[in-house]
Amino acid sequence: MSKTISEYGLEVEALPVEKGAREATLRAKLVDLGAAEEAEVHFEYSLDPDFPEEETVATAIQVIDTEDTEFEEHVGYETEYEDLDPETQYYFKVIANGT
Repeated sequence: MSKTISEYGLEVEALPVEKGAREATLRAKLVDLGAAEEAEVHFEYSLDPDFPEEETVATAIQVIDTEDTEFEEHVGYETEYEDLDPETQYYFKVIANGT
């Protein structure tokens, strides 16, 4: 598990990957919004651990807004990847930006 803290004090934690033969479910939890009013959260994956832009696939962004809903600690975020190649090393990361 890893934690990322932004300039807003936003904290997100990547959770263990649930793997199948050709799919993976990625999960993360937003632990703290800090001073941010909202957070944009998404995952990226690549075959290269350096995540070059031309070889990186990103999921749709989910916006978590404190004005729309009352923030509860440990807001969860998850996405599924399918049709992954067996016997292939994939690298995943969670991205969270606060505004």
